[in-house]
Amino acid sequence: MAVTTIPTAGIADGAVDTTQLADDAVTIAKATGFGKIGQVQQSILSSTVSHNTNSFADLGVDVNITPSSTSSKILVFVNGYVGSDTATANVHFDVQRDSTTIIGDTVIRIANDTQATYRFYNIVFNWLDSPSTTSQIQYSLRARTNAGTMYLNRPGNQGGFPDIADSVITAMEVLA
Repeated sequence: MAVTTIPTAGIADGAVDTTQLADDAVTIAKATGFGKIGQVQQSILSSTVSHNTNSFADLGVDVNITPSSTSSKILVFVNGYVGSDTATANVHFDVQRDSTTIIGDTVIRIANDTQATYRFYNIVFNWLDSPSTTSQIQYSLRARTNAGTMYLNRPGNQGGFPDIADSVITAMEVLA
């Protein structure tokens, strides 16, 4: 039986380097810290919110999170539903961290047809933010419309139905 000698120059006694490890020997479960989720905060808005001006307004879809380290990143997910009482309305959205816009002016254009006010549209945003703080921060969904009234969580014309959707914002701390 032949003995293979592994060169160990520059390696401390009892330590190994990556050439001595099989590709599947180290799993993420054995790694420490980086890329793991430190905490998850979520807020759900079940009621209808309406807005009818061309200035951005907070819609009440907000979540607070306090990072444990300045090197942590915050992964933000927003999922909501929007309708309008006016065909051809442009409904604009953004997402803010405190008073800083992190996802800019994104537009949903309402269809121009006779059924437009009975429809509503899904909005989805994802963003990996680097706030560099250990203070509490708030992420918020805001909107504005160029025509008519926009509605969060329902179409413009409900057809007699109650609120039929929820909007959700989730903030996950990703440890560095």
